[in-house]
This record gives sequence, structure tokens and C-alpha cells, in this order.
Amino acid sequence: MANLEQGVRDDWQRFISALIERTQKGMIDWQDAVDNDVPELDDDKIVGPCFTTTLNEKRLRLYEIRHEVSDLGAYFSSTALADYLPARSRRPWAKTIVLELATTEGGNWWRFPPMTITRDLFDAASRQSARVDEFIQSILREDATDGPEVTTTASAKKTPPKIGPQ
Repeated sequence: MANLEQGVRDDWQRFISALIERTQKGMIDWQDAVDNDVPELDDDKIVGPCFTTTLNEKRLRLYEIRHEVSDLGAYFSSTALADYLPARSRRPWAKTIVLELATTEGGNWWRFPPMTITRDLFDAASRQSARVDEFIQSILREDATDGPEVTTTASAKKTPPKIGPQ
């Protein structure tokens, strides 16, 4: 059973890696979610944007939640923070990226288990949705067609005049 579960998790990792690659290549178009696509959560709080896309006629939803950590032992097991947290302190909060797949037209969603790689997908979707690369390329094209490179006063260097035949 453990091998089957590990095999499934490996497939999910490869699937998310493929989503990242397709997003970076512009093959997947992530959009800011409209109101009816933003999940309503009881205990967790959504922080930041929520993105949706359609892939092979299936809806995907991607967002970040902030949630209270219930297992302090697991939370602090790999950190030295436990030494600095007073015993009476409130529980810490953690952020998790959530990737979900729509299972019906009516809005039932299946949640992928938390995986570190979903942070990379969220970052790629965020960058793609904001059209960051297009903006950067448009500025670079303007610089290329407007003549000499524009420098800021902080980085401008004076070039000494050339002496002699030119």
C-alpha cells in the first residue's frame, strides 16, 4: 500500500511540474478568480489572489491559505524556534498553497495534498496572471527601438571622449 501511495504522490509531483512548465511557456492561462470561484473556508483564511484555469475541460483553482498550526511538535521539529516560543504563546500560523480540481460543474472541488512544489506553481501563475514577462519585454523592446541604452543617475558612467581619428 505504501508503494502505491508513493507512486500516486510521484504522479502528482510530475503533474504539478508539468503545470509549472506549461505555465512558464504560456500554454496555460491562469486568470484571477471571479467571485463564485473563490472558495469560502471556515477556519482557514485566503491570503493573496486566487487563480483559476481550464485544462482538458477541467477547472483548476490555486490559492494560498493561512492556517493555525495544530501540531506544534511537527512544526518545530526541524527548527530552533521552539526554544524561543514561550509556552503560553498563541499557536503559530503557517501558509499553504492549495491546488484543487473541480469534480462537477456545480463547484465541488477535490484538493491535492499539500506539496512544496505547489509554491512554484503559485509563483508562476501569479507572474503569468500579472503579465510580468510581457511588461518586461515591452520595456526592453522600447529601449531597443529608442536608440542608446538609458541609464539611471545612480548607475550612469561618463565615457571619456575619443581622441584621434574616428
